[in-house]
Amino acid sequence: MAQAFAGSNPAPRINLMLILILHGIAILEKMRSGFIMRFIVMIMINVNSSKRKIVIIGLHNVGKTSIGRMFISLSPNEALDTEPSINVEKYIKETILGVSNIFVTPGQKRFLSALEHKLHEIIVNSDIIIYVIDAADKKRMEKMIRYFQKVLELISSLYGTQSYAPKLLLLAHKQDIPGALGRKEIKRLFIDPYLSRYSFLSEAKVYETTIYDPRVFIEILSKEIFKHSILNFDHYIVKLHRITRAQVTCLSDTEGLLLSSVGNEEIAFDIAVLSAKIFDILIREKTISSSLTPLVIGDLTFINILSNNLNKKTLIVFFNVSRKKHALSLALVNYKLLFYNTLQKVIETTRCIKTIYQNRYKGETNAS
Repeated sequence: MAQAFAGSNPAPRINLMLILILHGIAILEKMRSGFIMRFIVMIMINVNSSKRKIVIIGLHNVGKTSIGRMFISLSPNEALDTEPSINVEKYIKETILGVSNIFVTPGQKRFLSALEHKLHEIIVNSDIIIYVIDAADKKRMEKMIRYFQKVLELISSLYGTQSYAPKLLLLAHKQDIPGALGRKEIKRLFIDPYLSRYSFLSEAKVYETTIYDPRVFIEILSKEIFKHSILNFDHYIVKLHRITRAQVTCLSDTEGLLLSSVGNEEIAFDIAVLSAKIFDILIREKTISSSLTPLVIGDLTFINILSNNLNKKTLIVFFNVSRKKHALSLALVNYKLLFYNTLQKVIETTRCIKTIYQNRYKGETNAS
């Protein structure tokens, strides 16, 4: 039994390996041997290449914890219900395509000196580093720039100029506050002065964010965090869009991850948020309102709604693609085809999407 367990589950060995490597990094840090440090980082990347690790860094009171919670809930109310962090916080984002572990570092002054010594352990083996800037706090802008310089130095010491360095995203946060600096100004202050020194900055991106707009967080999830895992459903979405003559056609998972869309992208992000909220209500309450009853056909659940805030007629269908809790939502906005004919085309499309997903994740779909 012991041999069978060890052979079927190598995770304990990998975890032990990672612990030993981390201890080695702590020792080698004093030696400042760039080649050896980067060699160890490369080993860790190869060991855990299937995992997504997101690290959120920044000074205190810039909105890091709220951003971490926003990625998980897509709810401003939940994201704003926070307290100052005193430890590294971990959030888990589960989507149809996998799991991302999101680590949020504390930013209070009394923790920064201790944190800087451990920051290399937090950053190492990360896929994306998110540096949060309070774009409305001009008094602390110089401090935020200086702390960003330290982060750049640390990334450079761990990865050098290698292509496997983590992707760097800068969030120009609190855009809801008048006078907040925009994308171009943040790029001018934080990226342009250091491009010649740190080549990995050429791939860095700046996003304008506010807790009150979930769309940009879905954009980051779809275009950055899960970008390389998203399957190609475009052929079927484009075909459905053309046949139904819809204004927007989009496919997302019930966590808000946008997988494919045709038409106005901002509306597609809105629909992804709306679909996630409706699915959550259906799971908890089995209904949405007394005037809106879901139509169930086989394993498909249809919702035909007129969204007041979007002012759009929207047909949303939820369907499972595996035996796990994840599901997908397919939405059509302002479709022109007759309702019955639209249902038939949507059913055909969901079957094709299921086939693609199940061929990719055979192990998951066969699991109980």
